Amino acid sequence: MYNVRPTKPCYNNYFPTERELIFDIDINDYDDIRTCCTGDQICPKCWKFMALACKILDNGLRIDFGYNHILWVFSGRRGIHCWVCDQRARILSPSERQTVGKYFQIINGGKYTYKKVKLDNRTQYLISSALDMIRPIFVPFIVKEQDILGTNERLAKFLNVIYDAEDREALRSQMETLETSSQRWNTFVCYIENLLDKTKKEHHKYTYLIDEIMLQYTYPRMDIKVTETMNHLLKGPFCVHPKTGKISVPFSISTVDEFSTDNVPTIEILTEEMTKIDLEEGESVENINAERKNYKTSLDPALTVFREFISNLEYDK
Repeated sequence: MYNVRPTKPCYNNYFPTERELIFDIDINDYDDIRTCCTGDQICPKCWKFMALACKILDNGLRIDFGYNHILWVFSGRRGIHCWVCDQRARILSPSERQTVGKYFQIINGGKYTYKKVKLDNRTQYLISSALDMIRPIFVPFIVKEQDILGTNERLAKFLNVIYDAEDREALRSQMETLETSSQRWNTFVCYIENLLDKTKKEHHKYTYLIDEIMLQYTYPRMDIKVTETMNHLLKGPFCVHPKTGKISVPFSISTVDEFSTDNVPTIEILTEEMTKIDLEEGESVENINAERKNYKTSLDPALTVFREFISNLEYDK
């Protein structure tokens, strides 16, 4: 929402007064930790990163900030968008949006930063609740399925989080003799826990190491610039992605684990479905009632989610 219509002739002093609080998460930002795909590719294994990001971020927005009207949308290609539509979220200033974004931003550093998460004894509820979600799935999802320690190359990359050269080499010599990621992970955990048991004072730098690694390999990776500004361009729900032809569809957080990017309809599929429905009902293609037909196409689940979201938003006005 702008102070005046941006198209108003001879008026250049327009600016946004309201905008949804938005979070943008792209799968290619996980390239340094995922092993199944790279770049813009996204498979069912990749989607587990997105699903976990949804759960962690959604929980934080609701519990820590008290927001209720949160819409999750698949971008149509490589990521997800979170639209927070509560009134008090829409009127946040850029500096306030930056504060919210930084609250959720715990992954820091570029590709040359080996250890990207640093915790201390002031760990907030956000981190503890995220770890409650991560711990039960870390081994089956990250260690086994993503096979993060499955090769010596991956092992060497993983051990770069250990800054102490003596400990790093000791771990490398033990772990390289093992065959599976699970065996290597168990050895790593035992080594760190033994160090902490012997003398916590000397090895205090490892106190949160296992949790830090779990977060580094699973925690949401957001494009913070999208959250901070009020004028960043972002495709709205039900837009067509120009490169894939897929529709940007809303989905329910309650069924995020079952969501499949392969089942997202394309504009071509929708056109065929609507034409088929029209012909079956005995109408001419020219008289297609798009609004009525949409709910009989593969777009119906997304429309149902969106309609329910809008209904709840209007109810709370």
